[in-house]
Amino acid sequence: MKIYSNLTINYWLRTPKNSKDANFKNIYCRLIVNNKRADISTNLKINSKDWCSISERVKQKNGQESSYNSFLDEMRNQLIETYNLLKQLNKLITTSNIKNLYLDKNSLITSLNSTKTIKYLIDKFLESVTIQYESKIISESTRRAYLCTSKTFRTFLPTVGLSIDSTPDELTRITFMEFERHLILVRKQNSNSAYRVIKQLRRIFNFSYENDLISNRIEIKSNLRYRNPERKFLTLEEVQLLEKFEFDDIIYEEVRDVFIFSIYTGFAFNELYRMKHNNIREINGRIWVTISRQKTGNEQKVPLLPIPIRIIKKYESHPKCSKNQKLLPIRCNKEYNRLLKEIQTLTGIQTKLTTHIGRHTFATTIALCNGLSIETLSKILSHTSIKVTQLYAKVVDSKVIEDFDKLNSALNTRVNRGEVHLGA
Repeated sequence: MKIYSNLTINYWLRTPKNSKDANFKNIYCRLIVNNKRADISTNLKINSKDWCSISERVKQKNGQESSYNSFLDEMRNQLIETYNLLKQLNKLITTSNIKNLYLDKNSLITSLNSTKTIKYLIDKFLESVTIQYESKIISESTRRAYLCTSKTFRTFLPTVGLSIDSTPDELTRITFMEFERHLILVRKQNSNSAYRVIKQLRRIFNFSYENDLISNRIEIKSNLRYRNPERKFLTLEEVQLLEKFEFDDIIYEEVRDVFIFSIYTGFAFNELYRMKHNNIREINGRIWVTISRQKTGNEQKVPLLPIPIRIIKKYESHPKCSKNQKLLPIRCNKEYNRLLKEIQTLTGIQTKLTTHIGRHTFATTIALCNGLSIETLSKILSHTSIKVTQLYAKVVDSKVIEDFDKLNSALNTRVNRGEVHLGA
């Protein structure tokens, strides 16, 4: 859009580097001043099908166009204000001056001349995170993780003689080595937790470099490596014990039933907690539960086996379900986990019971050990990659033996037919 004779502001889509999905692109703003241009990332990502190249706005159909288009309008207005400020103060009007002043909204003088502080870089990144969260690009747990990492790094800096108002140039390799040590020895985090914090901190400073907030990339090297933790699950015998156990307290029975529902469907706690009767669908004569996963936003669609169907019917008229409009009588995560520990003690089950053990048990004991393909399991669990499913789905020894027995039987059949000769 041409604003003035020497100022044009356009929006366009750019495919991210190493993108796994070519349909999703980043929205960029292009400044053109006196036929010279500069690009500014809006930190917004969108499916190219939802973009109108004529109006340079998100199409009015996908539910998030209001927040996206409002942001684009506000960004254009601020760029025009920046242009006018430079003109009023007789400053040189160039694409770089407009861009630098827009990206740093402190005072005009400091915007053009001063070095950014660590606080400024973190705040800018968190602004982007907030926009992505409000646009439903990232989940609440992801937003909270970045906030926690930022807070942890802020409180760490004084221990190495720095502050949030220090400049990025003061950060050295030793600083990040000490931060790694701080996470493990002072905050008592395990290696995987510390690895995630370092990874999130690296994203903060990469964001600063990629959006021209700093001129040099800040390298954060770490000796930490992510190690896949042992993911526990219940055996079939433990599942049957839990199903048949008779509790004296109705509260334990309700928690047990919710947990069994998770074992036979693979739903995580967040989905169980949000599940309502309108999530029940009948498709091709089968009863399904469909719900979007809070963690990824992907739809999880699961056909119900007889046991979860009986559990749903059992609690159709339950007062707690009616009052809170829930499908199941589920409690908050903290109380749910506490009661599961007490159930573990009462039943004598050796495996530690937590909310996510139900999902692991479904993947391994219920699904894979009974012949469900890992491709189907990946779809049911709503994973974006089959590699993620493989982390959940352990193949137990009994399944290996069963498969090798089938292999041995097939080979013997072919030997008897003379198709295969097994020699020494």
